[in-house]
Amino acid sequence: MELVVDVTETDGRLQGTVRRPASTVTHPFSGTLELLACLERLGCGEDTARTRATGETS
Repeated sequence: MELVVDVTETDGRLQGTVRRPASTVTHPFSGTLELLACLERLGCGEDTARTRATGETS
């Protein structure tokens, strides 16, 4: 699944929005855990979301 992520990092903290490419509905997040929760809600599995957000694999 493809998602559009608009993210900024300030003092080590992520902040931004996530949305599906064809959608105007955005899901805001503040912090890595909220980003992972948004990715999970939008259809990415937990392992996939963690890998995409942090580059780590389980």
